[in-house]
Amino acid sequence: MTNDDAQLVAWVLAGDKDAFSQLVARHWLRVRRLLLAAFPAADDADDWVQEAFLEAYLNIDKLRDPARFGSWVCGIGLNLARMQQRRQRPFRWHSWDSMVGELADKRPLPDQQLEQREWEQRLHQAVASLPAAERDAILLVYESGLSQKETAVSLGISPGAVKVRVHRGRRHLYQTLVDAQEAIMVTVVVKDVVRMMPEPDQEHAVVLLQEADGERLLPIWIGSHEADWIALQLQQKEWKRPLSFDLMKALLDVGGMQVKRALVTKLHEEVFYGTLEVRKQNGELAEVDCRPSDAITLALRVQAPILVAAEIMDSSATTFDELQQKSVAELVSILKS
Repeated sequence: MTNDDAQLVAWVLAGDKDAFSQLVARHWLRVRRLLLAAFPAADDADDWVQEAFLEAYLNIDKLRDPARFGSWVCGIGLNLARMQQRRQRPFRWHSWDSMVGELADKRPLPDQQLEQREWEQRLHQAVASLPAAERDAILLVYESGLSQKETAVSLGISPGAVKVRVHRGRRHLYQTLVDAQEAIMVTVVVKDVVRMMPEPDQEHAVVLLQEADGERLLPIWIGSHEADWIALQLQQKEWKRPLSFDLMKALLDVGGMQVKRALVTKLHEEVFYGTLEVRKQNGELAEVDCRPSDAITLALRVQAPILVAAEIMDSSATTFDELQQKSVAELVSILKS
């Protein structure tokens, strides 16, 4: 009895590697014929087919309809081939420096020179923590610059196994680096917006960010108008006409973009720096530099999380009582006024 694709996919998801071998044997020629028909002059079709099945194996949990595995892997092969054709070069292995940049670009940081060095250090630490098989393949390919076949000979494994190890290693590296980045950010909520009495009409106010799982407060001086915008968002008041941040949200929606989160990333010479992390229509992430007050207000409007660099919380956070004691004037909540 021949098992259908849906059953084989189910077995693969359950950990049966032989089941995937059956899928490869069943669809290899189909994918190859399709690629040769689409790109008759291609001399690396076998590489594309191999890469297509590797991508299918690594992402099989994302296949919505297991019965359509054949069409799905054909689509993967075509997309890979088109990308390589656009680049006008066959699949090749990249240098260690390009890998650093490739991974770092996924999470761009504000101070480029310093952060790049720190990123490279974290990357090397992450590589050292990989399982031995993945670590060896990553180092030979990216640090030593060996080709796929040269790496296979060096490790005594097949070229296909090299690709699998490198892809797994890259996936583990990215997750490790993302987790490390998350660990140095603190999730906060907007506790209040206050002005100093007896001069409530002064041009500046203070937004108080409180860590989500603690009592520490981070006071940030902001403009009076920005304070009013934040207060309006916190009070969830509705207006007959759209306000500025309603317009910003509408423009993001029209452009197919989404604010993923607002970040307070840096404190330099008593000035806070903010960033909006935005997911573009094509799924890529971009970071937009902005004032913390604007980032916070828009995050409140679209209900996105707000995070502060841990080092800023450690150096500048306080409590409300301490803040009141340090202030020469009374702190009055805008929300209660």
